[in-house]
Amino acid sequence: MRSISEYPGAFKFRLLFYLILWLVLIRFFFYYTEEVTKLAEQKSVRQMQTVINSALTIYSAEQLISGQLDRMHELSGMNPFEVMAEYNLVPAGYQGEVTGGEIEDSGWYFNVDSREVVYQAHSNNAEQLYFHVVLDYQDINQSKTYDPEYDIYKGLRLKAILH
Repeated sequence: MRSISEYPGAFKFRLLFYLILWLVLIRFFFYYTEEVTKLAEQKSVRQMQTVINSALTIYSAEQLISGQLDRMHELSGMNPFEVMAEYNLVPAGYQGEVTGGEIEDSGWYFNVDSREVVYQAHSNNAEQLYFHVVLDYQDINQSKTYDPEYDIYKGLRLKAILH
């Protein structure tokens, strides 16, 4: 009785089988690494948002202590990276201020025109995330604007916005 390797074309069949198997494994590996990269970038953005919110909380506390609560509504839409620079917390990925839509490289930007923080994704260059510094307060007198005499001040925070 002949072994399976003695049949004509057995070597080519095994070679083709292993080649297809390797191609499937390589494709799975690249898909997996792409997904892990996206998840890591999403986590990085959330962590940076937390760091920015922490810097804004410290800045808000300083404003509160110095008695400048009446001008807190002016800080809505501010560049949080300027505050972070005071505490040496500016991220390495901060690319600076831009006007309009001139974002090319991935990283963090502050759009001066729209007063928004923009994150240009690494993994998908078409994807941009937008954030805005907002004054967080409880509107007790229902005036829809911050009034330090009546409203409860909660702080400044970075809020994600949809475009």
